[in-house]
Amino acid sequence: MRKFCPKCHTWKSNKDFNHGKCKLCEKSERDKRNKRISFERIHATITEETGIHIIGVDVFNSDRTVIEARQIAMYLIRKLIQPKPTSGTVGKYFGKDHATVLYACKTIKNHIDTEKEFCQMIDRIEKKLLS
Repeated sequence: MRKFCPKCHTWKSNKDFNHGKCKLCEKSERDKRNKRISFERIHATITEETGIHIIGVDVFNSDRTVIEARQIAMYLIRKLIQPKPTSGTVGKYFGKDHATVLYACKTIKNHIDTEKEFCQMIDRIEKKLLS
């Protein structure tokens, strides 16, 4: 039996549908989302939101605001980009190692759970990236 997909306007067999949705349309939506969200776009959005350039600044800069902005970027890269990049890949982008990325993600999750304003800022950045 064949079904019609109103989104891509084609007839497909039952095996081409997953829970009532066309697998091809789902894949193309996922691909579009992944093309929109990149390391560079996350970096640019965080720079715009915080006013802090996190790339090009001395990698060993210990200024708390720069570190926090870099940690937010690492967290969002790991959360939003599919397939999820390895912590090593993310670390190389920032000139750090994988353990730093894991620590950054843990730190940001803790901030989100405990600080309402911080959570709202992360939500704003995510909405910008997903729009």
